[in-house]
Amino acid sequence: GKWIGLIPIAGISLVFCLISEQTLAQFVRDAISLSFLYIVTVALHSVLSPGDPLFSIAMGISVTVEGLEKGVFFAFKIVCLAILAGLILRTTHHAEWAKAIEDLLPERGKLGRFAVMFGLTIRFFPMILEEANRIRLAQIGRGLESGGNLIKRVRNLIPVTLPLLAASFRKADIISYNMQARGFRIDASRSRHKQTKFTSEDIITGLIVIATIILSFYLLFIS
Repeated sequence: GKWIGLIPIAGISLVFCLISEQTLAQFVRDAISLSFLYIVTVALHSVLSPGDPLFSIAMGISVTVEGLEKGVFFAFKIVCLAILAGLILRTTHHAEWAKAIEDLLPERGKLGRFAVMFGLTIRFFPMILEEANRIRLAQIGRGLESGGNLIKRVRNLIPVTLPLLAASFRKADIISYNMQARGFRIDASRSRHKQTKFTSEDIITGLIVIATIILSFYLLFIS
């Protein structure tokens, strides 16, 4: 809830960005990709948070100093999240994510079901993005305009969203039928071609992340 608590998180995020050998332009694109969300976050906090009024807009609505500071703070948190998400997506394959979650959680019970659901979701998400891009290019080839004002852009999403939903449900059915045909059961023990093992690098990285989180809470506590 305070800027001082973000210092360790921002520091370790910067280290991760440096050792990943990604270009600065890639991180800038990740941050700019959610620019509309930053504007909405700052605007809502500015007018809805109580505090000393900075200036009045209309109909008794005022922008407060505390609300503006809170909006910038939460927008900065979203920027950090967008950069880290882009970093993880470019450096870690989605299949490795799913495999790691399935190996960490038990195979049976509710956690086992969650692991299977999470793994399928991660593997399914890139397929949806690829299908959405294919549908968008197909609709543009049929004459769909991609520019215009905000209302026009929202209206142009309908010819892309409806075919995407239909294609997503169709792919989900195909995956379900394939799993049933192979005799897949959630509560059954399964062997793996490649076993995931903890290494010294994993332990050191985990300890660094835990220490960073503890330091962040400690700075919030002493402030």
